[in-house]
Amino acid sequence: MKVYDSILEVALLQSMCESEHRNIILSQVELDWFTGVTHQEIFKRISLYIDQGKPIPPLGVLVCDHSISEGARAVLSNSNNVLYKETDIRNAIDSLRQYRNKKLLTATCMNCLENLNSSKPNIPNVLTVLETVLQKCYASDEEKDEVKEYSYADKEKLIREADKELSDSSLAKLIPTGFYEFDRKTGGLVRGNVLVLASVPGGGKSAMALQMALYQYIMGYSVCIVSFEMDTSEIEGRLFSNLSRINHTEINLKKLTKAKKELILTRLGEWLDNGVHGNRFGIWTPKRELSIPQITLELKSKGYDVIYIDYLSLLYQNPKKQVWENLGEHTRAAKMAGSTLNAGIVILAQYDDESNKIKYSKAIVANANFVWAWDYGDKEKETGIVEVKQLKARNSPTYPFYLDTDYSTFSLKDYRGPLPEHDDITQDDERNQLKKRKKKFDNKVIAQKTATQTQTQTLAILPKDDLVVPEADKRGIPKMPQLL
Repeated sequence: MKVYDSILEVALLQSMCESEHRNIILSQVELDWFTGVTHQEIFKRISLYIDQGKPIPPLGVLVCDHSISEGARAVLSNSNNVLYKETDIRNAIDSLRQYRNKKLLTATCMNCLENLNSSKPNIPNVLTVLETVLQKCYASDEEKDEVKEYSYADKEKLIREADKELSDSSLAKLIPTGFYEFDRKTGGLVRGNVLVLASVPGGGKSAMALQMALYQYIMGYSVCIVSFEMDTSEIEGRLFSNLSRINHTEINLKKLTKAKKELILTRLGEWLDNGVHGNRFGIWTPKRELSIPQITLELKSKGYDVIYIDYLSLLYQNPKKQVWENLGEHTRAAKMAGSTLNAGIVILAQYDDESNKIKYSKAIVANANFVWAWDYGDKEKETGIVEVKQLKARNSPTYPFYLDTDYSTFSLKDYRGPLPEHDDITQDDERNQLKKRKKKFDNKVIAQKTATQTQTQTLAILPKDDLVVPEADKRGIPKMPQLL
């Protein structure tokens, strides 16, 4: 079995020095793509020029570089392998990528077989190694970022690309949430973006995620709920309650009349009819801690449009790192996952209503594209209306919108009635009032200090006989001395 191609490796190494499309190669290939000490030596030397901010020398200069071995200079001496066309370079990269993956998988499988054949095989370790190498292979299949340059020479090409970007076809990137006010102003979720749903414990984060997923399935999208908090039967119970509007308690306790059971089955069938175009609704409840990259690996072949992760704090936590570091890294990884899967990623997180912040990590907000947060106190429980505040909305305005909730059936919908009463105090007004109160308090403290100092100075110059011994108040604490 052939796991490498020496001629192809040399062609790409030489093209890094001579081709005007060298950036395509440098942005994608890595050291382990090359086989043999000599080829890796050349790649390391070229990489060193880049790290030092120097231009890559042409082949005629590099062959005179005595910091590399004679064998490496011999490889570079013949420039007949240089690839000048962009299409040839991309085809060569694709071929070399497949060789690299084949080489990596072969070595890994051999190591795993050796482990399994030992007297005490470590099965969990074998699984972890396999997961890691598969992630690495999938990552190499994705083209890395390239620098996009605007120049007069590419004017016509750039205008065509801009026209395509501005056309209606770009709307394919948008996935509606099912909530009218948000979808009207933003178009919905953007593929590759991360939305964080944050509320207090018991605030209905899972219900919000379920409702959005139900709406999106009806609209023809494939969605998956990844829940570390509930099992499949619990999510299905909520699903049945939402579809039929039958109280979840009755479903949970199996206290259903024949008529209600038939209603649930009828509504379920009607809802499933929305998958006629092949879209799917997935429920996955892993029984072990997973990281975002592991979730990505599991779901890569499924083709989901939106993935809901319930919830952030239950993902794998690296014991060597602080909580806030772990949560921030998970959110960053979610952005990478959204790009890899071409899907919207929705993450559930805890919200602290007192501090008006996501718990544990500023990095969660920093790495998210949208952050929704809402309280669920006495007022919300009484009215059933929640105000969803947007703590962050990248490339969109931030504004609140209102939802009508019924958590007995785990359902949410747009609230179309009059807005709830609010104090007519803006954030600027509130800040100004706080400043005024603080200034008034500071002035009072200063006045008290001045009065105390005056009394102390006066007492210091009076004879002792002129002082009145302080009397104790009811608590036994002496009163301030009084002047005669």
